[in-house]
Amino acid sequence: MTARFRFSYPSFRWIFALGNAVVWFVILFSLGGLVHDHFAEDTGLSREGALYFFTLTPFVSSILATQGAVVNLRAQYLIGRFTAPPIPGAAPPPPANVWLVSIRSGLPLAAMLVPITLMGGLFLPENLSDRATSVVMGGIGAAATLVLAVTVADREFRRFHYHLGGVRPRVTSTFHYLGRYIAAPWALINVALNAIFAWMLYHQGPGHTDVFVSIEELRHDLSTSALMICLFTALPVVPEVETDFAAGLTPTVVRNQSVRPLWQQLAAAACLAGGVWLIVTVAAQLTRSQGVPLAQTMAVKAVGGGFLAATAAVLSGRWTLSKRIQQAALQRAVPTIR
Repeated sequence: MTARFRFSYPSFRWIFALGNAVVWFVILFSLGGLVHDHFAEDTGLSREGALYFFTLTPFVSSILATQGAVVNLRAQYLIGRFTAPPIPGAAPPPPANVWLVSIRSGLPLAAMLVPITLMGGLFLPENLSDRATSVVMGGIGAAATLVLAVTVADREFRRFHYHLGGVRPRVTSTFHYLGRYIAAPWALINVALNAIFAWMLYHQGPGHTDVFVSIEELRHDLSTSALMICLFTALPVVPEVETDFAAGLTPTVVRNQSVRPLWQQLAAAACLAGGVWLIVTVAAQLTRSQGVPLAQTMAVKAVGGGFLAATAAVLSGRWTLSKRIQQAALQRAVPTIR
């Protein structure tokens, strides 16, 4: 039987970094188009207005890209995508929680990119087209992601690999682990992002000069956000918990809880989105409201997004942790049975 091909670590490190950079370029390219649609005048988006968003871009991409790169590089190793790097001579520090790594490493890089972005803005035209706005925002995010993937993700993976199987399991409860290390970071990120996106969408632009959000827009926005938050929080939590488990950073005992089939998870998210649509519709009929002030819209999106993200993270994390503990118990029992 032919052995499965695996990349060498130096090669995969760059493949992985470039792949992450492309993904974030696409995400922020799309966001740049959204920014242009809502803030541009007939002549285009002003340079001053564009720089406001360009300087925010490194902070969004750095925090999320760092977390994603660290977790997914570890996950790719666990499924056998590449060979292990050389073992360093001196013992590195044990792996840390990925969100703490994001804050410690992503924020300083983002802060360094801000003056560079402002200096580069001097060479931009007075008004930017849709494509120019999208390309610049995508390029900033891709550059930040590439740097983080080849430096921070590499450093954290080497720590993870060196201590793999040798870290003393963290003595903590399931509630503490899922609440502090899984639910809280995802909730805070979604609170901030949903408030920012609500402001971006409804602060000004076509139909929003009065800073008032119509019920139709709010209903569509909240129901779509509910679906997306559930899906895109639950999915990244799976490799996060699996790599934490492999590193010995999770509880070793948890009440068994079977993983729900994917179709049930998707159906639950769809039902939740439909429920949000219905709630907004009924509330509008009862209050006879034609719209909602921007401040209230931001608060509803922020609080609702944070709550949904925390719930999805806890459920996905608990299922994943229970599955991994059960698998580990079966593997330990196999030699005894034989």
